[in-house]
Amino acid sequence: MSDQRWWNPNLGRIILALLVGLAVFAAFFLLFPNPITERNFDKIALGMTRAEVFQLLGHPQFEAREFGHVTRSDTYVTNDTLTPEERERNGYRKYIRGQWTSSQITIAVIFDTDDKVVCRFRGEGQQSYWVELLLSWLPK
Repeated sequence: MSDQRWWNPNLGRIILALLVGLAVFAAFFLLFPNPITERNFDKIALGMTRAEVFQLLGHPQFEAREFGHVTRSDTYVTNDTLTPEERERNGYRKYIRGQWTSSQITIAVIFDTDDKVVCRFRGEGQQSYWVELLLSWLPK
């Protein structure tokens, strides 16, 4: 009967590397939880600066500079069919709209030209690929 080894020393190293990688991955999510939550949405107040919102939520996954109309602190409207003159007559102004999305919630924040929050609203969350999630936590 031949003495065949079923255990390969390289296999042990591979298993150890996988376990270490899994532990690092788990620690990342425990140490750096996703900031895009209902709780953080509730912390966003009118008049906050963009820097304060970025500190709370991180950089937005989407940002647009556009003409819009803030009708209430939670209502924002855009209209691309009007001419710039018509928009201005109807109360449209230049704003920056930032959007953050997690599986729990989508957060939109409207900033005026002084970089202050003038409107905020939320919607349903969206499932995200884990790579996009990791990238959303990195500074831009």
